Amino acid sequence: MAIKVTYTRTWDHKPLAVLDGGPFVDAERTPAQLREMAAMLLKVADAAEARPLHGRHWYPGRVVLTDAGEQVAP
Repeated sequence: MAIKVTYTRTWDHKPLAVLDGGPFVDAERTPAQLREMAAMLLKVADAAEARPLHGRHWYPGRVVLTDAGEQVAP
């Protein structure tokens, strides 16, 4: 399973992660797969909060999270 993530921000400069692919279409998952997805989503939340949201250092970012928990450039 891989989750494509685009890190961006809301109109009022709050963190926003856009998720695409993987388990988000016609999802049927085992409990083990759901736990794996939950761990991946916690990493997404932490990364979204850690990114700069204001000023010249802000830019949207994209990654793909793999089964092994690695972040891969799209």
